[in-house]
Amino acid sequence: MITTTLLEHPVTKEKLMSKSLGTGVGLDEPPNQMFGKIMALPDEALIQLFVDCTYLSMGEIDRIKKELETGENPKNIKIKLAREIAKIYHGEKAATEAEKTFENTFSKREFPNDAQTLTVSKEEKIIDVLVNNKIVESKSEFRRLIEAGAISDYPDKKINNGNEIVGGKERKIKIGKKTFVIIKPN
Repeated sequence: MITTTLLEHPVTKEKLMSKSLGTGVGLDEPPNQMFGKIMALPDEALIQLFVDCTYLSMGEIDRIKKELETGENPKNIKIKLAREIAKIYHGEKAATEAEKTFENTFSKREFPNDAQTLTVSKEEKIIDVLVNNKIVESKSEFRRLIEAGAISDYPDKKINNGNEIVGGKERKIKIGKKTFVIIKPN
């Protein structure tokens, strides 16, 4: 039996890695998803996450803590954490690829290479494509996202019409900050 501290946000005291709160990181998740979820965790919990979730020595973790205390950007430390955790479950190569994908998608704003591709009729409505393929939970959720300006043709052309059809050419769709889909008409 192994026991560890309960991972919680040091300020709010909310549980981290909680499936019910949506902050969980599944051990069987793909490396890109795992990396992204680690990057979304709060900066304040970084050291405890290194202690509880990695195999780094306490000496190495103390060096990381000193880096943070002397002004190192928490994002850089979080990248180390995400790489280390992805490496444990998926290996060095997959962790490195996940880091590159994260950097390209969120820092360089490139469309991810591993986006899901859907081949559909050019007459179908985008709302139907996204709901029927469970990319968006429901038509009301789709409409809420449209109103919030959270659905766009990549890179930044907002989709304003909930009944817009796919049309005759391939479309790269971005939904919110993290969901990317390629829609190919047949």
